[in-house]
Amino acid sequence: NIHHQKVNYYHFLADNLLRLVTFLEKYDGEATILVSTGHTRFIKEMFQLLSSIYKCEFKQLPDTAPHFHIRSPLLFMEDVVRRVSNSKSNGDCVYEKLAQETLENTLNTPPERFSPFYTGRLTPKSWKVGHGKHHRIKNSNVIFLPSQTSLDCFSCFVDKLKFPGGIVSEPEGLLYITRGEASRQTRLLANEDELLAAIPDATRINFEKRPVIEQIAAARRARILLGVHGAGLANLLYMQKGARVIEIVPVGYSVPPANSFENLSKLAGLKYRKVFSSALDKDGFTTVSPTK
Repeated sequence: NIHHQKVNYYHFLADNLLRLVTFLEKYDGEATILVSTGHTRFIKEMFQLLSSIYKCEFKQLPDTAPHFHIRSPLLFMEDVVRRVSNSKSNGDCVYEKLAQETLENTLNTPPERFSPFYTGRLTPKSWKVGHGKHHRIKNSNVIFLPSQTSLDCFSCFVDKLKFPGGIVSEPEGLLYITRGEASRQTRLLANEDELLAAIPDATRINFEKRPVIEQIAAARRARILLGVHGAGLANLLYMQKGARVIEIVPVGYSVPPANSFENLSKLAGLKYRKVFSSALDKDGFTTVSPTK
């Protein structure tokens, strides 16, 4: 997940950390884990937490050292999954979802005007819309999911953590995620203050500025996690079963609408709801009705 020094918190948790924790939960011996250079603060803090719980140590592997870079298990797993389960391809599933979308979610563009813009992936990363001079619309749909085993192992990992101030037996309160500097100033909620004024027990949090252990503790205590589509919602993985996730999704940001947090919520035993907000304006802002 390090590409031109860009590290995404969601992909680190959902793609890397779930697999790593599953390995550490299942492996009883001592492990040395080789990692690349250039990690951000939150990754380094997570490595420290893992080292304090499991019999493992992390060693940096120089960038010049020979090693394999596995871009994604999807590159070799899709054919296996399709043969075993007799299922449709990743791309076919996305096309079917696109055909069922309302015109509102496709920004009033008929689905037949969408054509795939492939960039070496099994499913279109974005769509070309229209003929001749066209513009592109993202496709952030995820078809393949983490295993239930990984989610169960991750739950065991969180249960072993020691939190500052302890953990309440019953989650309480609503946690609203405000977008941080890493958001690149996009998908910002223009009427954030209006929304929070309508939710008296809401607590605003910027996960980006918190140590990892405090992020985990805050999500673990929350009854409801609310936020605009973004990496901060990946903290739902730390919530207690039965808690609720509300994701605000700008209309047309992804077609079909991004489903990554919906999938993770269901696997983690959480209640999930998607609320659509207005399409992003030229400055990256969106608005949502507090009554929704």
